[in-house]
Amino acid sequence: MKFSRITVHPDQMRGAPCIRGLPIAVATVVEMVNDGMTVAQILEGHPDLTAADVREALAFEARRVETLRAEIEADLAAANEYIAAHGSFGDLMREHSAFADDDAV
Repeated sequence: MKFSRITVHPDQMRGAPCIRGLPIAVATVVEMVNDGMTVAQILEGHPDLTAADVREALAFEARRVETLRAEIEADLAAANEYIAAHGSFGDLMREHSAFADDDAV
C-alpha cells in the first residue's frame, strides 16, 4: 500500500510521520483513537483532517508495527540459532560485548 497522505520531513515535527504536511503526527492520531475518540470527534477537533487521513494514519501505523514485529522475530531467530550452535546467551553477550573480558556479563 502506498501512503500518499503520510509525509516525513526532517525539519517538521523532528522527522515524525505527519499527515499531508500538516503539523499533526500519525502518532497523535493513533493516540486519539487509542484514547477512545471516534473519527467524528477527531475531525471536530482537527478540522484540517479528513476521515481518509485518519484511516491512512492507522494503516501506516499498523504497517510500521508489523515491520517492527518481523524485525524482532528475525533477530530472535538469529539469536536462538547462535545460542543453539555456540552456547548460552551469556556466551553471546561476552563475545559481542565491549567488555569481552568482563566476567560480569
